[in-house]
Amino acid sequence: MNKMKRFLAAILCFAMLFSLAGCGSDESVDSDQTQSEYVYTAEYQELDGVDFFGSVLTRGNTMYYAIYSYDEAAGTSSEQIYSMDLTTREATTVAELPDNINISGMTALEGGGLTLILNNYDMDTEEQTFELMTLDSTGAETSRQDITAALEEGNTSEYSAYPQAIESDSEGNIYIYVSGMTESIMIFDAQGQKKANIPLDGWYQTLCKSGDGRVFALGYDTNGNGYQLTQIDAAAGAMGDSFGGIPSGNGSTYCTPGGENEVLISSGDNLYSYDLATSTCNPILNWIDSDIDSMYLQGIGRLEDGRILAINQNFSEENSNAELVYLTETPASQVVQKTTLTYGTLYLDSSIREKIIDFNKTNDTYRIEVEEYGLTDSSGQTQMDADIVAGNGPDIIDLNNVDVDNYISKGILTDLYPLMDADSSLNRDDFFANVLTAMEEDGKLYGIIPAFSVQALMGRVSDLGDRTSWTVKDVEEILASKPEGTDFIDYASKEYLLQMLVQLDLDTYIDWSTGTCSFDSQDFIDVLEFVNTFPSAEELNYDEYEDSYSKLAEGTQLVTAMYLSDVQSYPSTAAMFGGDAARAIGYPTSHGTGVILNTSMAVGIAESCEHKDGAWAFVSTLLSEEFQDELGWQFPIRISSFDKQVAREMDPETYTSGGMSYGNSFSYDYQPLTQEEADAVRELVGMAEPTGSYNTDIFSIISEEAAPYFAGQKSAADAADVIQSRVNIYVSENS
Repeated sequence: MNKMKRFLAAILCFAMLFSLAGCGSDESVDSDQTQSEYVYTAEYQELDGVDFFGSVLTRGNTMYYAIYSYDEAAGTSSEQIYSMDLTTREATTVAELPDNINISGMTALEGGGLTLILNNYDMDTEEQTFELMTLDSTGAETSRQDITAALEEGNTSEYSAYPQAIESDSEGNIYIYVSGMTESIMIFDAQGQKKANIPLDGWYQTLCKSGDGRVFALGYDTNGNGYQLTQIDAAAGAMGDSFGGIPSGNGSTYCTPGGENEVLISSGDNLYSYDLATSTCNPILNWIDSDIDSMYLQGIGRLEDGRILAINQNFSEENSNAELVYLTETPASQVVQKTTLTYGTLYLDSSIREKIIDFNKTNDTYRIEVEEYGLTDSSGQTQMDADIVAGNGPDIIDLNNVDVDNYISKGILTDLYPLMDADSSLNRDDFFANVLTAMEEDGKLYGIIPAFSVQALMGRVSDLGDRTSWTVKDVEEILASKPEGTDFIDYASKEYLLQMLVQLDLDTYIDWSTGTCSFDSQDFIDVLEFVNTFPSAEELNYDEYEDSYSKLAEGTQLVTAMYLSDVQSYPSTAAMFGGDAARAIGYPTSHGTGVILNTSMAVGIAESCEHKDGAWAFVSTLLSEEFQDELGWQFPIRISSFDKQVAREMDPETYTSGGMSYGNSFSYDYQPLTQEEADAVRELVGMAEPTGSYNTDIFSIISEEAAPYFAGQKSAADAADVIQSRVNIYVSENS
């Protein structure tokens, strides 16, 4: 019997049921605030020795789980299945599977026992087979049936069918959701004999079971009915009634039986109770508010005493032991109140989520609540902008993919320099100056970019010479000197290049402070004429570009796009030029370097925030050495953390091993970074500049009015005049 290490930490957590006040509210003093009578508190129980869950599910007070292990010396893998009493946390071995047999799915049967999908991949024959195996309540095998051929029934694609989810109903039927290019739900009896194959018309995520033993598919149909549960009718061999109104989440989805007519659904950062009798979806709690990162959830459950169980495993940590989190309804009067700040975003970045949870656990004064606008409907960005402009928005604002210049002109964002300079743990000189000042205007800092990537072009030194930047006219001159048929860049259409080149120079075409534009300038006309030499998106024949790596090596393509979020991307891109010396250069632009600074994350603080010190307490954690050192596939703004990344890649003991390949055209094996390559990356990072803020309305105007010119119906100058007029009106109305 496997004893679990009893590690208990009582942390008081807020739940979605706790109605929090708006921007900068302070519950400890606001007697008028509406509060729920109950909130959720959490107990954490680490599972000693559980390094990696294979499969996991709960039924009442019992958890079934498989533990995967690998014997490096023998080169074999194995899985063991356990059951655990969730009240005593005592675990019992149910079964041990043969070596190299993996579990693709597991479901608990009504009368006791388990049904498993076994996955066997033969390394010698490269063949994969699936079996359906049933164990009784003692762990003894009662049936085993090969279902490989059955899963392929009706599969019309070139890709093999894969069993993505399994569930059982109260009558002993087994349901398997088969995914791939062709999707279906297959129904088997208790002995593994196929009963039905139901082709799916839509996209589904998983299977769910209600407390009364019915089975549902969770996902979307093709009729635009949104996220829903659709009952599976085993007798008819067809999909049955649907139950809608379920919010879709950004992240993993889990479900488990609840009451008789209930399904518990974890969707993204929220846990819901779906009442099938009334077709209503009711929020139970928010995982972030409960100090749980939903990205690391492995399963959920509801215990017989009403507590919620979260099964967690943080694979980002060196010690990834699993933990059980018991969430208990607790009178709100017993919970210590904190000042609540809101973090507004379209979709929450996983690194930000992790830092918010850590902040909420450790800060004694403030707590952050997330408003994820993109999960509501397609107008999430519009609603976020409306709330922010009206002064009803979040305290801390995710500035990725928003019109920052417009926010600044409206006085929405606060100057962060006074907060930074007053912070004894930070110094401006600690950070890349060009990245730090990317959101600076008139000496004021309106946003922080903790992590970023760099986008540029790479070409032969013999073609680019010693240029540090170039214009569209320079590109045209170089192409004119090359053999006829030489391409500029791969996968380039008029529409793509127009958006890219305009966004690079958008702040030269628009002055939000004065409400004026200059789209009738010769620079913009040059851009229109340049992009018109490329095919439209509809005309672009991707088959002709499949071997662009050969074109680069042969010199029949001038440059290729380079996306640097790690230092190894530089030498691997340079290797595409067939051994010739290659170097980076920015995109064609009328000013600046043309090297694009892409914000992997960017945050600002609202001027309307009543607790800017609390907001900065969180924002500053994104600049801390601890957080910056942990950034992986993106560059840190902190210079010392960047230097550590480079040092790791230069060290033969710690550099990123492996490589990349694209068919027979190109392959590259990573090597330790040379000093010359490290210097080139550092120089490129120092040259990176932000593009103009993306504005959907402005780019729609430009695209609409450029189309007649591309179709030969007007001149570039005429198109530029119309664009100038329309955008000028828009800017004057929105400045």
